[in-house]
Amino acid sequence: MSITPLDLQTLFVRLNQVGKEQNHLKEAVASQQAAGARQIKEEEIRQDHSVGRTEEDRETQKLKDEEKHEHNRESSSGKEDEDENERLEAAKKKIFHDPQIGSHIDISG
Repeated sequence: MSITPLDLQTLFVRLNQVGKEQNHLKEAVASQQAAGARQIKEEEIRQDHSVGRTEEDRETQKLKDEEKHEHNRESSSGKEDEDENERLEAAKKKIFHDPQIGSHIDISG
């Protein structure tokens, strides 16, 4: 399939339009990157001017969470503990342990 003179004429006419479209696409990518960079910069400025939580605050929050967890564990009924123990025993029974595997390590390789 060869290119005819008519095809060349239409290609030359559209050459400017194609160039403009390609330029717009390149500019769109650059403007998206600039907008992303601007947003990141604004976020960093906002974080610099805001008061954040200190490490001590986080540690005290962890302690409070642990105390709540322990309190909830103590207040749970004994039946739940029994059910959990039964589930653990059932899980142990399902696991097969071979006495020959895992007790010796061969490093002679």
